[in-house]
Amino acid sequence: MTTARIIVGVDGSTGARTALEWAVDECRLRACTLLVVHARQAHPGTAGPVDLGYDEVAERLLSRHSAAASARQPGVAVTTLLSSGPPASTLIDLSADAELVVVGSRGNNAFTSTMLGSVSTRTAAHAHCAVAVVPQRLAIRIEKDARPVVVATFAGHAGRLGLEFARDEARVRGARLQSVSAEPEAEPAEELLRAAQAAQLLVLGCLHSEDRWSSRLGAVPTAILHRATCPVIVVSELPQMSMTANEWRKP
Repeated sequence: MTTARIIVGVDGSTGARTALEWAVDECRLRACTLLVVHARQAHPGTAGPVDLGYDEVAERLLSRHSAAASARQPGVAVTTLLSSGPPASTLIDLSADAELVVVGSRGNNAFTSTMLGSVSTRTAAHAHCAVAVVPQRLAIRIEKDARPVVVATFAGHAGRLGLEFARDEARVRGARLQSVSAEPEAEPAEELLRAAQAAQLLVLGCLHSEDRWSSRLGAVPTAILHRATCPVIVVSELPQMSMTANEWRKP
């Protein structure tokens, strides 16, 4: 029997370390293995392949993250992967054989330190499995967490998808499930963000764009991912011709 795995992308940033810790805790909850991935890439303004010295730095980074994950959850099997491809594309490709992909909400450079990292948004928009975006500042996880799992509810296929996933998450955690309407008549992003302040997890159902290079998730998910104080799991499916135009636009 093949054991399910969770993939976490790391880049050496504080946000990535927080994502790693959350991911390995999820592995214990779900009885999964953990794959820690770092994608090497040239620095901005440089051309050609990354020099060999960078490979050594990257391998040490992976080794440190692997050791930290194993120390936090000794019962979880941890492996590492150093990829030569772009970070988002690497995670998207690997997601085809994963239960969950975990990324931090902040990247490891000055530009993305002030906004949601492009790797996070593009991975969430196009992965083949659910994607968890973990905020850099996260409360310590406790064994018996009384906080609810919050799910955005709305009509259509994506709404049903998110609700089904959230029910499973609440069951695994022994948590209460709290539904918050994401219908556009009110201000769904603000309602969800308020609920997220007292939640251990927020689940959003979304629909993929047909354009793999697009980072568009929709107005509500984008606002949530920028500002949520708890981990957000984006649940989506690859585009299907049977979906209606209205479903494509939600949430």
